[in-house]
Amino acid sequence: ISPTKVCDKFVHNDQLSERLEQVLRMIGQGMSNKLIGRRVGISHFTVRNHVSRLLRIYGVCNREELAALIDARGMS
Repeated sequence: ISPTKVCDKFVHNDQLSERLEQVLRMIGQGMSNKLIGRRVGISHFTVRNHVSRLLRIYGVCNREELAALIDARGMS
């Protein structure tokens, strides 16, 4: 039996900061953390922290699920 990754589900927060919304749109456009960081003038480590926060907020387990959610909701 292979282990199954379990993702905690969090309640969606409609009050995203402007920076989180910006990072969210750029993820939806397929940008890497490094590219996002260069575009907005922050470290790619800071972008990684923003991405982790967005994953928790939207209750998804990975960046691909987040991008699919963004695409499905027309948020990019």
